[in-house]
Amino acid sequence: MSLGLLVVAPMSAAQASFASATHQCSGYNSPGTTVVHCEFSYEADRKLLSLLWEPSLPTQWNLLAVSGDGHPEIRSNAQAIVFTSLLTNNPVRFQFLVSVPPGEEGPKQFRGYVEYQLDNMINPTSIWANPDPLLVDSHHRIDAWADAHGWISPSGVVTVVHGGNANFNMGAETYFHISNVVVDTVSVGATNNYAFADVTCDHTIALFSAENLACRGTPEWWLALHRLTNATTDFCAAETNDTDGDGIPAWQEYVADTDPTNRNSVLAVIGIAVEGGRVRLDWKGGQWARQYVQSRLDLSSTSNLWKSIHTNAVLPTPVTNFLIDAEATNRVLFYRIKADR
Repeated sequence: MSLGLLVVAPMSAAQASFASATHQCSGYNSPGTTVVHCEFSYEADRKLLSLLWEPSLPTQWNLLAVSGDGHPEIRSNAQAIVFTSLLTNNPVRFQFLVSVPPGEEGPKQFRGYVEYQLDNMINPTSIWANPDPLLVDSHHRIDAWADAHGWISPSGVVTVVHGGNANFNMGAETYFHISNVVVDTVSVGATNNYAFADVTCDHTIALFSAENLACRGTPEWWLALHRLTNATTDFCAAETNDTDGDGIPAWQEYVADTDPTNRNSVLAVIGIAVEGGRVRLDWKGGQWARQYVQSRLDLSSTSNLWKSIHTNAVLPTPVTNFLIDAEATNRVLFYRIKADR
């Protein structure tokens, strides 16, 4: 029986290293581009003398650009990334941009070959970035949007992995309701929930809301704004009330854009006179309603109808306004002022 002595030589301190490299990517669009985020860490008491990072990409995926610590550049026929300035950051962080050809879908993988040299190292050392290999899957975007009085969740640009699902909940503000939901330019009706299943391309979803209206068409939000409703007065009753006693019900005050709580705020003719042989007509009303001055010769005739002689179509209009009717030549002439919204 013979005895032997096994001697294990320790690694040279000059060659020992405890470096690590990681890379990650959230996914890719096809065709399109994707960004890969990378990080290289090393011992705190060492200096990093050189660093090279070579991504092994799928076929026809191309390295387009790189940015980050150490002024990285693409070299070697667009196959490797080298760092051209003094490497002082630890970890070194950077990202590179990759182009994705048309027709790519499903999971893909690529590796990251890393070669580095620290101070007192005899030769450069290489490692593979973690995870190895890096798995990335294709993803698609869903642009989700709602108008000013509606909401959709999630909203904005929503990323969905290829073949994945996405569910959207929707609603509207108080005094409003969902009027329509449009998916990829096609109406799906007034729904408060929509689900995309097995997503294989980009999509859009848009929500449109509308005002809740009382029986005569007055918006509920307007009646509530003027405090015309309470626990015992519903919206349909509120729009028929004449709260300020000016003789005009609330629904007509809304049409004229006048204040239903102020009897001096009303659409009405406030003066008519003859000036230099012409008729001057003065009236008052709201600012955000279109106003029409109309005239006719005979109130009893069925053939002689009201004719518009002036329109305030540009909003806002003055609270008080006037008209000189230069064509008024009849001894008898009738006027009225109308409004709509």
